[in-house]
Amino acid sequence: MPSRSPASASTKRRRRTVGLIVSLFAILAGAAFVVSLNAFLDQSRQALSVPPPEPINVSQLLIRPFLIRAGLAALLALPFVTARAKGFSHALQMYLLMLLAPAILCAMLFAFGRPEWGPLISGFLGLLLIGAAFIAVGVLIAGLCTNTLAAAIATVALALVLSTTPWLTPVLDDFAKGVIDARYLLASVLFTALGLFLAQQTRVRSKAGNGDRFFAGIAWFAAAQVAFIGALIAISLLPPTLNRRWDVTSTHVFQLAPETRATLRSLDAPVQIRVPVQAAGAPGVRDRLKEYAEASRFIRIDEQTDVQDAGIAVVQYRGRTERIKTASEQDLTNALVRLREGRTKKVYFTGGHAERDPASSERAGYGNVAALLQSENFIVDTINIAVHEVIPPDASLVIVAGPRADFFRAEIEALDRYIDGGGTALFLVDPFGDLKRYITESGTALFMMDPATVSNAGELRNLSAFIHRHGAELGSDVVVDTGPMGQFLGTDASVPVAADYPPHPITKGLNSLTAYPMARSVDPVSQEGVSAASIIRTGDQAWAETNLEQLGAGHPSMDLARGDRPGPVSLGVAISAPKSRLVVVGDSDFVANYSANVPGNAEMFLAIVRWLIQEKVVTIPPRLPEERTLTMSTRQQGMLVFLALALLPGGAAAFAFRAGPAD
Repeated sequence: MPSRSPASASTKRRRRTVGLIVSLFAILAGAAFVVSLNAFLDQSRQALSVPPPEPINVSQLLIRPFLIRAGLAALLALPFVTARAKGFSHALQMYLLMLLAPAILCAMLFAFGRPEWGPLISGFLGLLLIGAAFIAVGVLIAGLCTNTLAAAIATVALALVLSTTPWLTPVLDDFAKGVIDARYLLASVLFTALGLFLAQQTRVRSKAGNGDRFFAGIAWFAAAQVAFIGALIAISLLPPTLNRRWDVTSTHVFQLAPETRATLRSLDAPVQIRVPVQAAGAPGVRDRLKEYAEASRFIRIDEQTDVQDAGIAVVQYRGRTERIKTASEQDLTNALVRLREGRTKKVYFTGGHAERDPASSERAGYGNVAALLQSENFIVDTINIAVHEVIPPDASLVIVAGPRADFFRAEIEALDRYIDGGGTALFLVDPFGDLKRYITESGTALFMMDPATVSNAGELRNLSAFIHRHGAELGSDVVVDTGPMGQFLGTDASVPVAADYPPHPITKGLNSLTAYPMARSVDPVSQEGVSAASIIRTGDQAWAETNLEQLGAGHPSMDLARGDRPGPVSLGVAISAPKSRLVVVGDSDFVANYSANVPGNAEMFLAIVRWLIQEKVVTIPPRLPEERTLTMSTRQQGMLVFLALALLPGGAAAFAFRAGPAD
């Protein structure tokens, strides 16, 4: 029987070691795949009953977390590779063999769905680059250590540090989700080159004679310092024009809009974005905030538990504050635009006519409105026009909210001068003020009222004529709504509800219900040089009721012969002139303190205010991942789990122990 040569035995042992390492990594990668697959299938099943905020995408919800876990698992296996390998090239070949297992598992997903190629390619590119850099450093450690065990221990310690610190996971995550960062590419290449260079210097030092070893050690140390510092400087001083992030997803879901990038470039002071932890964990929010931070050195993201409003981000810039929803890029970019411009915006509420009180916390007060405006960086103040006889020049907006007494002619003239000079105003005018205010303050339902309480004291002839002259007609009626939406909100027919809105910049993007307790109709009036359009409209089952005695008795019915008008009924009108803007709404209760349980009302109010002051709004269409799911039976899922946990690791182990002549 021929004897086995030492070289043959060594080669066979090396091949067995390679196979065992690959088998170990295949087990770890297989377990990571099964965990990611089960989580994805659970999310897919839940989406059938509760639609998620973003489409189900196999690349983002399965492959992305799997490749991150596979990358961390590779760190645990690579120390044994670098300790046993004959050099960088040999170790890299072993690592490529290890990556076959996750590559096969990802390839199998194409049999059950349509994963995106872009994130898949960028994910494996990240694994390759990060693995190569780690191998280069591991080869350096192996050259510095006196034996294989010491090299393995030192490299494992480095792997544990990298896997437990917040340095590596964000890099893996970027590559896995389909974003290629120029800094990460440069860092991987530089650290790979640095490791190889220092490993070469180590070999030169080890070959030096006794007389030259001291000087060789000094040269190695100096070269290490210079190379390491040079690598850090090269990465940190990467010019902004070269600091690129390429989004290779099919819909470019992680790519900021040009408008956002222009806004970020205009910042000249730090911006702090404080986000509730629960909101930051919402799909897409964390990724979107990271792109903002990566695009500007001024952006700082803080996840905090002390932000009171769930789903609301607090943005601070130069002492100014905005509270916004974090769900969309448009919300955040517009907040930055408003903060950067920093204009002082002052809103005056008129007084002297028993209007709503912005300082009142009573149920019929406007304390919530004042707080809402202040959260939008408005300064809220009150003014009695009869006393001042002029609207202050610092007024961004004048609000007339629920007056119960008419305006004097001098006040109307002051309003005329203000509007003709380019001012903006919001008129919230209730029907028949005495009756309306009694209801809202007492909480008594409309149809329980005594007809004797009906009063026409709230006709407001001067104010009504002013509004008509500028493009809107206040109806002498009360809108009744017998549609089903009121029942949905828990109200009666005295509260008309709007669900669909006429097209207008104010109503763009508004899809929430709004409710208007005891409102009057408001219709546009044709005026030369004035554009007037309805912005709030009821459904078909509403009508404008003119018989107040019958209404107060609790027996409303539409009677065309008595002047009632069938729905849809207009409840609000926006008026645009060359220099001024007005909005008239036939109700002031919709933003009173007691109406806070209808979220759409506050949205409508803010949309009206923003249009009136002609606030610049950046329009950014939302970008969402494509709908890409998996279709597999329970049997097919079991086969995939068997492949991940048994077949691939078993194949690597069989390779390690297979018989035959040595290569």
